[in-house]
Amino acid sequence: MKKWMTVMLLAALLVFGGVFGFYFFKQSMMASYFASMPVPTVRITAVTVKAQSWTPQIEAIGFIEPVNGVMLSAAESGVVNKILFNAADKVERGAVLVQLDNAKELADLQSAESKRAAMKSERDRLVKLANESLGTRSQADIAAADYASLLAQIESLTATIARREIRAPFPGVTGILQVQLGQYVQAGTEIVRLENTDTMKIRFSVGENNYSYLAINMPVKISVSAYPDQTFNGRISAIEPAIDVKSGVVKLEAVIPNSNQLLRAGMYAEVVVQQADMLEQVVIPQRAIDFTLYGESVYLIEQVQPEDKTQAAYDIVKQKTVAVAERRGSEALIAKGVAVGDRVVTSGQLKLTNGSRVKIVEDDTLSPPATLPKN
Repeated sequence: MKKWMTVMLLAALLVFGGVFGFYFFKQSMMASYFASMPVPTVRITAVTVKAQSWTPQIEAIGFIEPVNGVMLSAAESGVVNKILFNAADKVERGAVLVQLDNAKELADLQSAESKRAAMKSERDRLVKLANESLGTRSQADIAAADYASLLAQIESLTATIARREIRAPFPGVTGILQVQLGQYVQAGTEIVRLENTDTMKIRFSVGENNYSYLAINMPVKISVSAYPDQTFNGRISAIEPAIDVKSGVVKLEAVIPNSNQLLRAGMYAEVVVQQADMLEQVVIPQRAIDFTLYGESVYLIEQVQPEDKTQAAYDIVKQKTVAVAERRGSEALIAKGVAVGDRVVTSGQLKLTNGSRVKIVEDDTLSPPATLPKN
């Protein structure tokens, strides 16, 4: 019995010993295999940071307006007697556009003018007699008052006739006529819009944090959807001296030359206020920046030289927090975290961690468009 138990124990030991021996042998071989495997290398694209100029910009929106533009209205009630222009006519300052019926006023003016010479002569005669003590002073004063009253009546009639003529207050282009020949109009009835389109303006607002960067005559660039491939140059002509306490914005006005007559009032426009160029700045592609809840970062590439001089140097990446000062299109201005000469990863970041070995390959992605599409 004892001999049989001994044989069984020896058999069990041999079996378990073989199992554990095979396990440790397998682990040793696997460790040897992984130790001899090459270090995984992530394929990435990268750019070398170069110093370049950067023009800070303040962006805003607004609507185009004429420097001189007005809806002309009737100052007096009456019947439209003459229309002396066509839509889209260029007219000079003072040109009569519409004339209301003024026959009665002209007749009253003619009657008053016919009395003018006789009343002036009568006044002069009585004044002369009074001065020579041949007439009374009261008669001379009455004659002088009557003559002055007539002159005032003539001036009033002349003004009334002028008010029945709608004239252009400045040179410009006429719009669409709002009344018809023979129509009776009340005072205040809209007649026609007149605009001088040689120079336009735009009013817009920017945040109060940009107030210190603003100045009169600072250049601006205007773009409108009607001409997506063209920009218009202008200059700031006015800056509101106070900041709106409710919205925290400051209002500005810019003047835009419009000699080519492309801009029209009411156009929606995007405004870019251009500041002085900043030289020797660090600018990188926006796709190189990783965005997380903890901030923004980039992967910088560092070259490592192995202790074994017979082995070739290789590149690894280090994650670095950055401060972005401004973004524009596909580029970003970096205030802190990246220096000129650094190599920055531009694609492949999802596969990277600190210390990952990398291989730089040619960037075969499509070039980003120069301008983003507009809705």
